[in-house]
Amino acid sequence: MLDEPFLLKGVLNQNQKVVELEKLIEERLIFAHIDSVPTEINDYKRSFAEYVQEQSENSRLQYFVDELFENEAKYSLLTFFNITNIYATNPIEKFLTKLQAIPYSEKIYPITTFLMKRLATYENIQHLYPIVTFTNYVIHKFNHRLKRNDAATTTIEYYLTNGPDCETTSKLYESFLDAWYKLNLTEVRFDCQTAKIEHVHVKEDFAKNTMIAVVLLNASKDATSILLAASLKTIGQLQNEVVNYFHNTIGTDPSGSQRKEHVVSVQSVRPEHLLEIDAGKISEQLVTDCFMINYEYGKSRDIIYDYDEIELVLRNKISNLPIIDTEKLQYLNYQFELHAENASLITDVRRRVKQEPLEPNERKKLKGLIQGMDNDDIVNYLGSLDYVFTYLRDIDMDPNVEVPTIQTFVEKNIRWQTCLSDNVRQKRPFSTIHLTYIIDLYELLEECVFDQVLRNYVKQAWCEESFSVVERTQLVEKFIATTFGKKEIAASLESIDCWIGILKRVMIRVLSNVNVDTEVPLQYYLERKDLWTGNITDADINTF
Repeated sequence: MLDEPFLLKGVLNQNQKVVELEKLIEERLIFAHIDSVPTEINDYKRSFAEYVQEQSENSRLQYFVDELFENEAKYSLLTFFNITNIYATNPIEKFLTKLQAIPYSEKIYPITTFLMKRLATYENIQHLYPIVTFTNYVIHKFNHRLKRNDAATTTIEYYLTNGPDCETTSKLYESFLDAWYKLNLTEVRFDCQTAKIEHVHVKEDFAKNTMIAVVLLNASKDATSILLAASLKTIGQLQNEVVNYFHNTIGTDPSGSQRKEHVVSVQSVRPEHLLEIDAGKISEQLVTDCFMINYEYGKSRDIIYDYDEIELVLRNKISNLPIIDTEKLQYLNYQFELHAENASLITDVRRRVKQEPLEPNERKKLKGLIQGMDNDDIVNYLGSLDYVFTYLRDIDMDPNVEVPTIQTFVEKNIRWQTCLSDNVRQKRPFSTIHLTYIIDLYELLEECVFDQVLRNYVKQAWCEESFSVVERTQLVEKFIATTFGKKEIAASLESIDCWIGILKRVMIRVLSNVNVDTEVPLQYYLERKDLWTGNITDADINTF
């Protein structure tokens, strides 16, 4: 330190002079010393070996194998023999050490340095695809066909072993599970909400200890769905972080216009859209293309890395990657949770397709067939019609073309049909019903679902047994007086049957939703036109 190269005249009374001294020490001592360490160690070993050799007539072969000194007379071919442990160890550790020792490495190899600093974090990006594939599948499988209560109480394991498509579900689940347990993120964010990824159960027990609601993206953002949504968003943003750094640093897209054009929704990603990088892949790349052994005698344990090559490889990987749109997510709709009046599917379908009631005899025949179905089939059928409505609400029907049947509409407009009920896809007479009658058919199904299924799950507090005889009588008399018993009531509302029907629909569409506020007056729902049959007008509703 006292040699002439390290002498700097002056007083360290300014920040600039301190920086100059630090830079001088860094350039003339630290960097030079780092480069000389391997040589100094070898010199020390060689000196020790020579000292031992002087004490003994026979030189140990180990010293020659370790390339500490040569004896061409005794081992003439040993110079062609090299010792290296590169294939027995992970080269990435030495690579990172040497990369950090390169002066101004962040400027010379910006992409390599950037990725290596947070390699463990960016490893998560490659696991996005199997997670997205499985979640997309279960959304299509259960959309409008699974009640929130069932999702919160039924394990994933049940759906892996039951149902006609359980093999497909199991295959996608295994890929999802493998990716999920490889995530090393401890915390993920969705807007202002934070969720922690905690593997409470071992991988093999995840399915039997986890409810299906955990892997269903739902717009309610409750505790059961926020973790998955936050994970998708966080991982997608990690890729965007890498892509933006690349273009901003290299200057390939200073205005950002190319990135705006190359955007992929997080739920539409394919493997080729994602940055696949981890310590294993970097090590493989190093061994394959980006290093060589120092064949100079005495230095065969030294590895010469091709930093330019690895930088080029990483740039090529990132240059074609898209920005991932994490703002727009397709959510699952739980069954019977789709009826805010302004967004009601029933109202939208009525606007798109003129509706008519089924013929009385046809309705009676269909009701008999429905009552003979298994309860699960009835619920699945109703959920399938909900799903059809989500497509029908956006279709403009040509008034000059005959209204198609349900089956024809599904075949033409719905690509994902495997999870739909056979009654929608192919089973007569239900599949051949024209769309003109689909709302009346739906309302008929709702009545049957209430009578055969939901009636058994009504909360105890709402059942007649929870009220005294006097209370029941008072409630019934008050209801009659304010509804079909009113003198000025419309003729279409004078029948008790239409009131029984709407009460069943309120139970199905509204009260089966666990998030509904039961303190809201019943009149609020009775004034909603979408809950009434098509023959009831706004003027009729205003008469009670």
